[in-house]
Amino acid sequence: MKLNLPHILFRLCKIFSPKSTLAGNTWDRIKRRKSYLNEIRKEQRKSNSAQKLNNIPSAFFIVSLLALILFLNSLWSEQFIYAHLKWLVRINIPADGAYNLIGDILAASATIIGLSFVVIGFLFQTVSNQTQQTYEDIFRATRLYYVFAISIVSVIMQVFVNIVKYTYAPYTAGNLAIFCAFLLIATTIAIANLFSLVLEFLNPEKVTQLTKKYLLNAAKFELLNERFMTESRQVFNEMMSSLAFEKKGSSFWNYEPATPLSLKNNAGDILIDVFLPLYKWFATRIGKRTAPGVVSKYAEIECFQPLVEEKAMLFFEENTIIKKWEINMFPFSFLISSENPTSNDYDRERKKLDNRLFRAAEKGDTELLEQVLSDIDHLYDIYFKGQ
Repeated sequence: MKLNLPHILFRLCKIFSPKSTLAGNTWDRIKRRKSYLNEIRKEQRKSNSAQKLNNIPSAFFIVSLLALILFLNSLWSEQFIYAHLKWLVRINIPADGAYNLIGDILAASATIIGLSFVVIGFLFQTVSNQTQQTYEDIFRATRLYYVFAISIVSVIMQVFVNIVKYTYAPYTAGNLAIFCAFLLIATTIAIANLFSLVLEFLNPEKVTQLTKKYLLNAAKFELLNERFMTESRQVFNEMMSSLAFEKKGSSFWNYEPATPLSLKNNAGDILIDVFLPLYKWFATRIGKRTAPGVVSKYAEIECFQPLVEEKAMLFFEENTIIKKWEINMFPFSFLISSENPTSNDYDRERKKLDNRLFRAAEKGDTELLEQVLSDIDHLYDIYFKGQ
């Protein structure tokens, strides 16, 4: 979702007045009425946070930032360190050996990283059920993205230090040598940890368990999303009924001449949220201009609903005066995105389950077939019985 003014406003609403939005009211209702869905929501938020951190961009950003901070702290002058940070002085490196040590550490790092990734590549080739999604699942589980980021950033920083080392005084070069040694130790520990985790996935059952975990989580999260959409529609309908609005029918035979108040959206945009106070203000303000006894109508909506182009939201008596500024400001009541924030993980994981079932039947592997059927049974319990 792009960061724009409505997005910022809705973020502020969630912080200072959560119940002022349709999503906030819906989550509050779910929390009060369906505690098990609230627990699933907590799991979903934790999972989403983990996925946002466990990827290539996040890994490189975090590792690069930490490496840069450590590098800058290595540039303090000898006078400053002894005056203010003397308690940090624990390692003394001879001035004539600091420059050579930086180069030696770089050579050691390149050798360790090169050999390690060759072996890791061989190990991944032996993993059963080799599909792109399986590899992505294993990459997340083994935190390979961070190991890769640590290795690449470590080599880049050490090459840079090796190039500029003669720019600095011997004492600072000693600090840079310690910095490079720290990078080498961090890289070695990260790769060793990766080895221990990757070896576990040489066992086909471990890969199956990982796939099953993602499948069941995806089913729970999809169930939560669907219940959330249903609850949001009910919350919205109850609110409009309290304002004496009627739901407009979708049938052609229900057509009545009316003055609509519409959004300025593109076809296929997704409705994410509604700022209820502003929406109700427009509804009641313009509704007062209709004749006494005339009932205004509204279009039924729910969160994460795809919208038609120029979606009409409110319908007033024909020839009702709607001012230009009201037409321009009304869309600020809504948070709209061209991308649906709900995940398609459920459909993806279900297709993986179908493929496993097909392969098990094709090979006549009764043990694998029993595992897949057991997973399908768990999927049914979580998703379909939860409807």
